[in-house]
Amino acid sequence: NQRRFQQGECRTEDGITVADQNLYLMVLGNPGGGKSTFLRRLGLEALNEERNKFLHDCIPVMLELKQFASKKVDLITAIAEEFSHFGFPPTKEFAIKALETGKLMVLLDGLDEVPSQFTNSVMNAIDNLVTKYEDNRFIASCRIAAYRSNFQHDFQVIELADFDDTQIEQF
Repeated sequence: NQRRFQQGECRTEDGITVADQNLYLMVLGNPGGGKSTFLRRLGLEALNEERNKFLHDCIPVMLELKQFASKKVDLITAIAEEFSHFGFPPTKEFAIKALETGKLMVLLDGLDEVPSQFTNSVMNAIDNLVTKYEDNRFIASCRIAAYRSNFQHDFQVIELADFDDTQIEQF
């Protein structure tokens, strides 16, 4: 009796396990449903040396897509800037070398927060980045109501389930 992205019964799976199994992932959810928190959690799990949950050895890079409010979208420069916050060289060359290793987890947060006149530019930039550096992991998030499946690449689409009472208490 609810509006849902998918019709019928959906199976519930651990989100980190799903992210571990898919190179390209689109995380959909309701406003305030925990999409950004989930992406941050994935980044932390990727850095966890014990690797209890996320098994891939990769470096997370979080990009908030709302920062792209122009026709010119340069994701590589954005990755370089993100690296610079953590003491890495703030150069495009460094970001390109990191992408060429195939060891990045690029977390693209808030596709729905991109101003509508720039959405196509951002989506094209993401497609180009994924095409050129396809061995990296790409995980994007978007509100359910704003999602349009216009990516050229086969992103596995998942819907973030609402927290149950136990999960709310744990959080």
